[in-house]
Amino acid sequence: MITLKLHITRLENEDFVREKQLRFSNALVLLYNRLDESEDKEFIRRVMDRFQLNDIEYRSVKAAAKAAREQDLTRDKQLQERIESISQDLLNNEVPYHKRFRMFNRIQRIKRRIGKSQVFGGIETLRELTRECNKVERDEVKVDALRKLYHDKRIQPLFVVGEGNYKGNRFFDLSRLQDGVCVYKPCKAQHYEIRFKVQKRLRNELERIAQYATVLKQPVTVRLSTEYIYLSYDEQSLHGYGLDKKLRTEKVKAVKDKRLPTDVEKEEIKAVYKEAYDEQRNRMLKGKVPNRCMAVDLNPTNVGWSVTDKAGDEVTVVAAGLFDLSKLCTKLGLPSTHPKSKQQADKRRYELSIVFKTLFRIACHYKCSVFGMEDLSFKTDNTTVSREANRKARNLWCRTLCEQLIEKRCNGYGIELRKVNACYSSFIGNIQHNYVDATNASVEIGRRALLKFDKGTGLFPELRQEDIRTVEARFGLDAVCGNAVGWVGLYKSLVNSHGVVEFNRRARVALDEASLHRTLRMNSYKSRTFLIQFT
Repeated sequence: MITLKLHITRLENEDFVREKQLRFSNALVLLYNRLDESEDKEFIRRVMDRFQLNDIEYRSVKAAAKAAREQDLTRDKQLQERIESISQDLLNNEVPYHKRFRMFNRIQRIKRRIGKSQVFGGIETLRELTRECNKVERDEVKVDALRKLYHDKRIQPLFVVGEGNYKGNRFFDLSRLQDGVCVYKPCKAQHYEIRFKVQKRLRNELERIAQYATVLKQPVTVRLSTEYIYLSYDEQSLHGYGLDKKLRTEKVKAVKDKRLPTDVEKEEIKAVYKEAYDEQRNRMLKGKVPNRCMAVDLNPTNVGWSVTDKAGDEVTVVAAGLFDLSKLCTKLGLPSTHPKSKQQADKRRYELSIVFKTLFRIACHYKCSVFGMEDLSFKTDNTTVSREANRKARNLWCRTLCEQLIEKRCNGYGIELRKVNACYSSFIGNIQHNYVDATNASVEIGRRALLKFDKGTGLFPELRQEDIRTVEARFGLDAVCGNAVGWVGLYKSLVNSHGVVEFNRRARVALDEASLHRTLRMNSYKSRTFLIQFT
């Protein structure tokens, strides 16, 4: 699901839209607090009468309240995982006492956040308003300004769920989006025209959305405020790679109408689902090489990539390279609120979008059908990394943005996204290949992505004789001891015998030690990102 945000230049009857927003926002807060009663008929009738909602509007408010509750559950789960991670760090006896004290206080602060409800209007604004109100000699002008800001922030955009049977959305005419026009139709007698700014790069996209909604009859969810209109849609279906759920539902209904025995019915329904997924996969594979994978190793200062092919159990490298982002991670020595720090952060995010745009052009050139990346939902150990490494990983690394850009491009190009466990991928990649560190890791990630669904293949490759010779060349002839069985045992043995710093220096392949390569600047002369290609 992707959302387009469009700036409104002209809105008919702005007061009516603002009144609708206010009713929706109040109903949302009520349903959020009493979601367990949302199915009760008497409660539904009272809410609809109180806020003057029709059936579809009530359904939309309910969907928004459910989404808010799901966000709360996800946030609490992440906070609980954070507590567990810090608690594990506390068990490390090497952590100094002053750090243990700070970590314990951090756990207590996180615990206080678990189970808290959302604050519609912003918790920081509410805290500042509360502080001003509690002062003995308070500034009434500032209090009034903060109170107005808080109430304005509480007003949510009007939310209307999409319906495919009503040309994308029952209350919005989306047929002229490419011309910057949308019509809001709250009822038969009221039609209000909305005009918005259409950027040149979005014109074709909006034309596809209009066709997607009106001709293909696919749902488009709309959120509307007095300043912006938001269009949410399934990007995979928009580009013709989505699962045909409507046809699948019809086939499942036809199977159930036969009144077959339970076991036979389950098997036939399973066959229908398999047929639907196979048909989708065939559409996605059209014009692509079936067992070719583009894989990446994401880091704060670089993005290593490789294109790999699978023939049986053998994986070969077709192309490899690296995007160098180190010039965008320079330490400025300024607070994050400083204009120069903000400018560098914006530049880094923009350059990342260009990097992934270029990366998927390469994937299309090589006709890749699979995109492999590491599963980024891992826990980090702050006690074993330096302050600089922690700064890059936590403050500079746009991990969520990278994941969103990859998912967006995969949906648009019909490439299957496979997330794999990346443990020891850097160590194995650097031993088996002679590119630079991140590129070597990407080759191993690509191998795991290609073999992910093959039965009988483990996570790690076979430890070959040439791998042992490489280890001996880097760490000494006595590096491989009898106890080091397999990749994990070898890794732990080398770290214990040489230490983390020395191990990383010897194991990781630096750029000046890598195989033949050439360095290219990205498209613009203003770019501070470099593309390194290995030959």
